[in-house]
Amino acid sequence: MIQVTPDGVSPVTTTYGWARVGGSDNEVAKSGYMDVLEFTGVDKRYYNNERLQKFQRWLYGSSVNCAKDYIIIGDMLPTSKVYPALLHWRVGNYDSTAAGYAAWLHEGKSPIGHILTYIVPKSALPAPIVPSSQLYENGGAFLRDKEDDSKGLQLTLYNIKSQDEWHTHNEVNGLSL
Repeated sequence: MIQVTPDGVSPVTTTYGWARVGGSDNEVAKSGYMDVLEFTGVDKRYYNNERLQKFQRWLYGSSVNCAKDYIIIGDMLPTSKVYPALLHWRVGNYDSTAAGYAAWLHEGKSPIGHILTYIVPKSALPAPIVPSSQLYENGGAFLRDKEDDSKGLQLTLYNIKSQDEWHTHNEVNGLSL
């Protein structure tokens, strides 16, 4: 939980947030562990966790820009791209709004043919929801054009106030346009 602010923002930048908690294939053993515990019934406290639900909404709605790529903040490669990873299709297990954002993000794409993309999600992604501008007291301002345009503008003022775990570098106050 130290890698998610109370507002649901990742204090370890965009790509690390996707990898560590969000469901990236790069670290599926880390990000999918909660799903294993939920699926097996060993620990059922993740899908209904308000902090993780907020994180999923931030992840799919605010951490990507209008062109459906990562916002560039802090310790990440500017060439990193969002792609439909194995666990992205399970976001509805956490939150329906986040699932709508994921449907917008991956519109026209299919899940990777892997057992995890079929047994972990409790339902298919809903109709797409275009993300809107958001303000997070402990996370910053994520502002975007209202229209769904891949060439639209997004301005991010990343401002993490409470988390300072070992991978939160100087990006705690960053600007991305």
